[in-house]
Amino acid sequence: MVQRALLSFLPVALLATTAPPDPADKPATARWMAHNIAWGVLGTISTRSEGSKVGDAFGNPYSFADVSGVPYFYASDMDSSMIDLDLDSASGKRGSLSISEASLGSEIKACDIASPPLGDPENPPCARLVLSGAMSKVKANTSEEATAKAALFAVHPSFKLYPTSHEFFVAKMDVDSIWLIDAYGGPAYVAPRDYFNVNDSKPAVAPSASWSHGQPAGPSAKALCPVTGTSVNITSKTATVEFNNGQKLYFSSEEAAKEYRTSPRDFWLAPHDTPLSGVDGARGLPDLRGAHVQCPMSGENMTISMRTPRVDHKHGQAVYFCCHGCITAFWRDPESLFA
Repeated sequence: MVQRALLSFLPVALLATTAPPDPADKPATARWMAHNIAWGVLGTISTRSEGSKVGDAFGNPYSFADVSGVPYFYASDMDSSMIDLDLDSASGKRGSLSISEASLGSEIKACDIASPPLGDPENPPCARLVLSGAMSKVKANTSEEATAKAALFAVHPSFKLYPTSHEFFVAKMDVDSIWLIDAYGGPAYVAPRDYFNVNDSKPAVAPSASWSHGQPAGPSAKALCPVTGTSVNITSKTATVEFNNGQKLYFSSEEAAKEYRTSPRDFWLAPHDTPLSGVDGARGLPDLRGAHVQCPMSGENMTISMRTPRVDHKHGQAVYFCCHGCITAFWRDPESLFA
């Protein structure tokens, strides 16, 4: 009888320095998480009566490393999860591996409990991925075992020091089901074909792709003050108003920034206002297309494009949001989103 593991969840450790892909690209997001996160929770159906009941869902923190999207584990038959799976049998028992962006802590505002209003590992923009599939031992002394061990030992150097008496071996998951939440609106079910077709070496955001729709790239370090219209060269000393989760507007002086904070609605682009002319008006000034930002309301990760919802301001700057609902919240109470 095929047994299916129930889904388990715990925060995990992230190793990579690469930026995450566009959240709208679900297969790439799933592969990015599988490739850059070092451990999660391996879910099985318990076959044991000590520490659990037979038939219970059992979650066990487990280190892993992926090779081209396939999760590999360094395991021993002495481990409880491996006892549940009984990989020496031919029963086709299954496991589920649950991983989360919450390991990044305060770096990912959507996951950070200390980041109001919605920061929490259960907040949908705090990405959660569950990979499920049949578990098996990798045949010893094969090229697959050598490749998997190289990946595992590179990510987890202590594995080399594990006692030989525990007879550690390489196990793998043949992924056939993928569940992902990285935004509001419910889970995405990623087709394994699309997941495995993602290229590991592909940049998180192809530089040229950011400009494939709209005007050519413009200046990202220049702006016009929303209050005075004065040209601003953006430096570390430029006066700013910062929003929750890191977005900023740039001002010609601290006095102008204070005036905006006092009455922000006065400086939004109104229906009777003429937008900034020329290409800067079409793409925004500064031109932030391709930049990774977070929604000031939800904390959702976004890669800015021509399609990203925004509140335009006088003279070309904008604040970007994940959806119309978050824009509505900003219209109702803009001051609540000031950092």
